[in-house]
Amino acid sequence: MLQTIASEARDFPPTEPSLPVENENIGGMAEETSPSRLQEEESHSLEAYTLYEDNIHPGDTVISIGPNGHIWRDPSLLLAAHQLGTDGRLLIADPQYEMLGADEYDAAIEKAGSPITGYGSVKAHLEELSSLRSMGVPLATPEWLGERCTAQNLRNPDGTPIEDGSIDVIVDRDTSPFVISQWGTGMIDDPNALQRIYDGYARVLRAGGRVILQVDTSTYHTPDGQELNYRDMLERAGLAVEVHQVDSTFQIPVDEASYSRIASSHGENRQFLERTPGGSGVLRIAERDTATVFVARKVASPAPQI
Repeated sequence: MLQTIASEARDFPPTEPSLPVENENIGGMAEETSPSRLQEEESHSLEAYTLYEDNIHPGDTVISIGPNGHIWRDPSLLLAAHQLGTDGRLLIADPQYEMLGADEYDAAIEKAGSPITGYGSVKAHLEELSSLRSMGVPLATPEWLGERCTAQNLRNPDGTPIEDGSIDVIVDRDTSPFVISQWGTGMIDDPNALQRIYDGYARVLRAGGRVILQVDTSTYHTPDGQELNYRDMLERAGLAVEVHQVDSTFQIPVDEASYSRIASSHGENRQFLERTPGGSGVLRIAERDTATVFVARKVASPAPQI
């Protein structure tokens, strides 16, 4: 049985990784033309949160690949929790194990006295979700997939692989390249490791399931200076890819009662609260940065010819 994540999960110091952009190839692999390639959306007027709204629906089963940094720096877990509300499942895969290594990870668990979930200020993510939920904002409660479930090895808490075709959406905001890079350098020695992660995403997705991969405007690269092409990697995994250039803006609507509770609270949430017509409001943060969002969809296999 999956475990609901405890809010007392250990709080690692926030990390600010170098962030990637799309470019021409993956670790020296020649670019390939794929018939599944969909038209690229170039408009920067699109706001990032709308792609989460379009692709995460009540009742979905969603895996979040480790939230990054503070909840207002990486709202991907919050957005997924809001889209699901009280109907659906939100699962967290922990990238900390693959970054630290088994011995250091086990030692950190022993020292913390509880499982570690994600990297960066994950405790702050969980506390903010709990706080907003207590003020009436409908948010799904995250469930932890276990200490050995990582981006590279998606497993159930009992150690068995997550079933093929069982997941509706995977949310990955800059986590997959970060966990295999050299800390803080943006260097990825083995880009094929990243390809294996996306192959694993494709395996567990249902037909029609989506990967939402958001990367910002910095670059990860291989030791010989070649940049990574996320679109090609996702397509090699058998996914049909849309590419959107977006403003890194998100918002979550709140009703009148929740607006009043948040406005009268003493938490950081108040600074992101905006009034909308009719007495309700939104939690909104409008970043000046642009980002690339890849929405990669698993296409159903054609029926065999008889």
